[in-house]
This record gives sequence, structure tokens and C-alpha cells, in this order.
Amino acid sequence: MNLDTPITSHVNTLKKALAQISADILTEGDFHEKLAPAVNEYSNLMFSLTGVNAEQPEGLPDIHTGHGRAIGVFKAAFCINEPIRVQRFCRGLYKAVSDKLKLNPGRPVHVIYAGTGPFAALAVPVIMQFSPSQLQFTLLEINSVSYSILQKVLKELELTAYVKRFELCNAITWKVPDEAIDIVISETMNYALLKEPQINIMLNMISQLGDRVTYIPQNISVQLAIDRGHDSLMPIGDLYNFNIETYQKIIAQSAGQPKWLFDTTTLNYQPVAEGRPVYTTSITVYNEDKLTGGDCSLNLRQPIRPKLPNTASLLQFTYQDGESPGFIYNIVEKKL
Repeated sequence: MNLDTPITSHVNTLKKALAQISADILTEGDFHEKLAPAVNEYSNLMFSLTGVNAEQPEGLPDIHTGHGRAIGVFKAAFCINEPIRVQRFCRGLYKAVSDKLKLNPGRPVHVIYAGTGPFAALAVPVIMQFSPSQLQFTLLEINSVSYSILQKVLKELELTAYVKRFELCNAITWKVPDEAIDIVISETMNYALLKEPQINIMLNMISQLGDRVTYIPQNISVQLAIDRGHDSLMPIGDLYNFNIETYQKIIAQSAGQPKWLFDTTTLNYQPVAEGRPVYTTSITVYNEDKLTGGDCSLNLRQPIRPKLPNTASLLQFTYQDGESPGFIYNIVEKKL
């Protein structure tokens, strides 16, 4: 009697389910009838495999990096439940891998995934579309609980052949190995770039790898707008677009400095009778795959604090690095 047969059969069933989930998530188009059921099944499969839940005290605390918090295990895992967010990031990564394979068909595409959480949720649907000879991951995670769970789940799913290395590390300071890197993906962000270390992770990677690598997301834009309710927004202006060009500018102007130096954006602000000033966030994941409006929690509107002045003013906005990242503003001039 072959005792491995039931285990093998179970793994094959899981991988068959993941293959269908992957196909449904990566289907072209916006929200479609198969997307939410596929993401729901994906979430149920990963949570049941790992046993991650909100009752586990070791999985709840955030880790403070000095440049934003790395969210706890359960909160990181729970991100898998947002259909459009999962769709756009997975599909963007899939297309980026496909594009790199066309450029270098003779070797596997090497992806650095910084901040995997316990599931590497953006990687697994993409893995199901390629062979290990086509795709390899370096997986970086700062939380030791997430790190252990991730190793266990990929081993159980027999997907470790796709992993070049696991690293328990801080991606803000991690040293990139001297080898071919094709793509860096990190989704370690909050709406309005509050509190989490996305920007510092990308600056660390780009300062070492330059522009020969594809970075996902390609652009994160934070804007000032007036929220009039009922999905009505009045745009005031862009505060910052974080992309390869602006990252490189930040790196260049910060040379020799003890911290990253960010440009300021000056806007003429005119109060309006109705509505509240908010930060809005738009994300270009990869080319046409974007997250805007009310697509997911990363696009939530963030009321500006402290409140903007109630008179016409010239305002200066700056991205603030540190333990609690985010945008701050100064009043340059009040106008009569």
C-alpha cells in the first residue's frame, strides 16, 4: 500500500483548484462574474491551509521599522479578500513576467517580492501559470510568524521549486544579491501612503538596482481633492507621483544625507462651501492594470489633518518619512 497516495491526491486537488482560481483572477476585464467567487475561494483555501485567524495573539502586533509599520500577520493575510486589489496586482505581475520572458527566454524571470505576508498572495496565482524554469522568486518578510507560515504553505502546496530564496529580513535595509533581478514587487502600503513602509522599500531597491528592473506598482499618485459625498470629487492637484523617475530623483538629491529628501508641492487652495478636503490615491500597478476611485481600500479617501485653513491660502505639501509616514502641509501664505 502506498501511504503517499492520499497526500499526493490532496495536493493535486489543491493545485487544480489554484489553477482554476488563477485563471479566473487573471482573466482580462474589470469586475466579472468569476472574480469574486475565485478570490473568495482563494482566501478560504489559504486561510484553511495555514490556520491564520484573528485569535492568534502572536499574529496581531505590527512591527515598527522606523519608517512605517509592517502590519501584523492577520491584517496582512486579510488583504487577500479584496477582489479588485488581488486581480490588478496579480494580473500586473503576470503580464510583467510574460514581458520579461519574451526579452530573456533563455532563463527564468527573477522576482523580488518584498513583504509577502503569510500567503505571498500576489505570487501564487502567477506561479500557477509558469514552470520553475520560467519563474523564480526571492521572498522577503520581516515578520517571523508570517515567514514560518509562508514556508509551510508553499511546502505543502509543493511550490518551493519556484523559490530561489526565503529571507527573514527588513526590506528597507536588505542588500540585493549580485545576480540578475528582473522585477521587484512590494504592496506594503496604505491609502494616502500613511503609516506603512512602501516608499522606503522601493527607495532601497531602486538605489541598488536602478532602472534596469521593472518595479510594481509602477506609479503611486496622491492627490488633494474636495470630497462632496456620493462619489463626487473635485480634484485640486497632484501632490506626488512616486515612480521610477521620482524615486531616482529622491535618491540623487539625498546623496550624502542621513535621510531621504522629498520635494515639496505648492498649491493654491480655495475653500469651498460644501465638501471636505481629502487625500486620494491612484495606483498604476503595471501598464493598464490600475486601482483608482473606489476599487479597493488602498483608494480610500483620507481626511486631511489638521484641517485646512478656512481662507484662501498657498499651501506646501511634503511627504514625511519616519515612524509614521504620510503627507504633511504648511501654510506658506494666507490670501485676503
